Amino acid sequence: MSIDYTIFYKSSIDPDSDWSKEQSWDVFLSAYNTTERVQRIFREVQAKRKLWIVHSEYAFTSEECPKDGIVFAGPAGMREDDFVQTFLTQHLPDVSSATLCIDISGFMRPHLMFLVRVLAARGVRVFDALYSEPGQYARREQTEFAQGSVADVRPVAGFEGLHQPSMAADEDLLIIGAGYEHQLMRHVANAKTNTRKLQLLGFPPLQADFYQENVLNAHRAAEAVSAINEAHPLFAPANDPFVTAAILQETIVEQRRRGAKNIYLSPLSSRPQALGFALFHLYEAQDGPISIIYPFANRYARAAATGLSKIWRYRVELP
Repeated sequence: MSIDYTIFYKSSIDPDSDWSKEQSWDVFLSAYNTTERVQRIFREVQAKRKLWIVHSEYAFTSEECPKDGIVFAGPAGMREDDFVQTFLTQHLPDVSSATLCIDISGFMRPHLMFLVRVLAARGVRVFDALYSEPGQYARREQTEFAQGSVADVRPVAGFEGLHQPSMAADEDLLIIGAGYEHQLMRHVANAKTNTRKLQLLGFPPLQADFYQENVLNAHRAAEAVSAINEAHPLFAPANDPFVTAAILQETIVEQRRRGAKNIYLSPLSSRPQALGFALFHLYEAQDGPISIIYPFANRYARAAATGLSKIWRYRVELP
């Protein structure tokens, strides 16, 4: 199934306006961390029920968990599929009957992608997603997000492809959504050593200086990723999941013409781009040789960004 992703709707919101008075939802869900952009949205948004999920990768103690709203804290070591299914069973068993808004800003990317996958499976046809752009990253291009060791590089639950045996190296392709985490990019690239590789860069970036910082980190992983990216990078706006999905659609059609059979996608950039990877897979790749793979680390920074510059709202329609 091929889809025109331009039909999806997004809008930008001034965080200093009365944006929160314009709409309310039955359920609002956010992933807890200590940044202003996550905390402020949770306080201001209007919803009948507000829920926090607390990722074990942030290593919050029970005393540090939020006291406002409903809180679900997953145990350490739980896979993204078990985490999301347990949360929904305990707190949102009838999620398809509610109007839903999700702040994706603090989510672990694999958990966000699997959540979208299971919402579609449970009959949710549309929900709103919010994403808050940071004013700056804490240490600019040297900001660390993944802080623990990478335990595994594997497919994200629900996004495993039906791959075919490869007869030649150019039959396998890896597309990396390149962000600041050059260590994670290197892990993914090394897991697919005999695979052609392309990088998808966030351009336009969230902030003017973010693109240069992103490129600096992409260069740090260049040896593992290979020189093909220097001449032929891909670009999609860092704040637009729908254009990201369209770029993947266009690129994969072209690469298949060039002989690519097994395709691996690894979204290591912004959450909106990760959402775009998930939407592309849900609409166009569930029964094909395309997987979303991810380097799973056991610890992530709680507050890698500062400030709040803009809020994006996406109307996400699911197949």
